[in-house]
Amino acid sequence: FVERSMVAALPDRDEIIFEEQRKLCREIAVLRSLCEELDSDHSGTITKEEFLNHMKHAKMVSYMSSVGLYVDDVEHFFEAVAKEGEEVPIDCFVEGCLTMRGAASSLDMHKQHLVRTRIIKLLHAIQIELQTERKDSASSLGIT
Repeated sequence: FVERSMVAALPDRDEIIFEEQRKLCREIAVLRSLCEELDSDHSGTITKEEFLNHMKHAKMVSYMSSVGLYVDDVEHFFEAVAKEGEEVPIDCFVEGCLTMRGAASSLDMHKQHLVRTRIIKLLHAIQIELQTERKDSASSLGIT
């Protein structure tokens, strides 16, 4: 009896998932509202200048913190979210902000390690190719 009562008192897995989805939808709505405030010229995009100007205000920094975004380096944050562009559509900015919330997880760190490893391998292959081309060019010119 006690065991069944405790199991019945536990939230249903579907209920937990549904509540998490509702929570995420609310967070996205709040974040989208914030991003629309950043869009000073109502162009549907956020420019680096707009972001930098708004992030000078303590209210905006506090608001960003309240949605889980802790921005220590404002320019670097914008470049990371905007993929190094000078402006970004609001929806893309919201999506980028969602990925920047909280601390990096071990999965995030592993993903970065894999990307770094692939880049190193690619650079090594390019280096070998350039060395081969340099040797071929030198030999065709009679240079040893």
